[in-house]
Amino acid sequence: MEDKSGWIFNTQRYSVHDGPGIRTILFLQGCPLRCPWCSNPEGFESGRGILGYSASLCGKCGECISVCPRGALSRTKDDDPLSVDRESCKACGACTSRCSKSALRVFGRQVSADEVLREVSKDEVFFKRSGGGLTISGGEPFMQPDFLQELLEKAKKDYSLHTAVETTCCTNPDIITRAMPYLDYVICDIKLMDSTRHKVLLGVPNETILENIAMIARNYPDKDMLLRLTLIPGVNDDDENIKALSDYITQLPRRLPLELLFYHEYGKSKYQALGKTYPLENREMLIPDKGYMAEKSALFEKYNVQTVRT
Repeated sequence: MEDKSGWIFNTQRYSVHDGPGIRTILFLQGCPLRCPWCSNPEGFESGRGILGYSASLCGKCGECISVCPRGALSRTKDDDPLSVDRESCKACGACTSRCSKSALRVFGRQVSADEVLREVSKDEVFFKRSGGGLTISGGEPFMQPDFLQELLEKAKKDYSLHTAVETTCCTNPDIITRAMPYLDYVICDIKLMDSTRHKVLLGVPNETILENIAMIARNYPDKDMLLRLTLIPGVNDDDENIKALSDYITQLPRRLPLELLFYHEYGKSKYQALGKTYPLENREMLIPDKGYMAEKSALFEKYNVQTVRT
């Protein structure tokens, strides 16, 4: 098989979420959705690196400005934060190598499937002891179908890894079907049940998403599946959405558990680092606590939906 390359923006080792056991999570670039609360905005686009700058870490030494080959970095005054010309910057990494404070970082790099799997396999002993393995997340992994396919095939055939994917299911069903023989576990994110609200908020309707989830549940009864909902107060935690989602889940070809995730603002600093405005910046948001989550979980249970924590 020809070794295909793909674009990733992060690798997380020793995770105990996103699948059973201890896992390595590989984050692929590219996503068709634009969730305002997304904690991984560096994964929106695929096929290029993007420079992140954390002003709070910057030592203001100016070394990065002097080595930038395109003149994309500047500062009006010595004590001002950096200004990044996003049109000129090609994320070559010259500046990051000179930054002693780790204030500059390139998100996104091109890798081969073999390169990734050689690194992942170094934790094989932890996978075997815990029943863990490789989880491919994003972004949306199915946005790079050929690279994903090769990763999964080689993970199974060459390394005998337990494989999982975390997906929005917003893709062509044929792409999912190609990958399913090499997947053990599928985690499907659900945002909103009303398609009009879904399109207004996230940029795409949800019919394909819901159809793909039902297709996987029906056609692959031997595959473990988990549904996930990140509860966003005032956005998708209303009774109407919870009831509609419950009706959908209970009518699927097989019963699937639902994991409820906390809304958080961990990604807010990433938007700033990428020169973007956090979409919920001017909206007063409630950060859910355990009591809130218990209340919502009880409501789903009332509608005969099994809620779980992973």
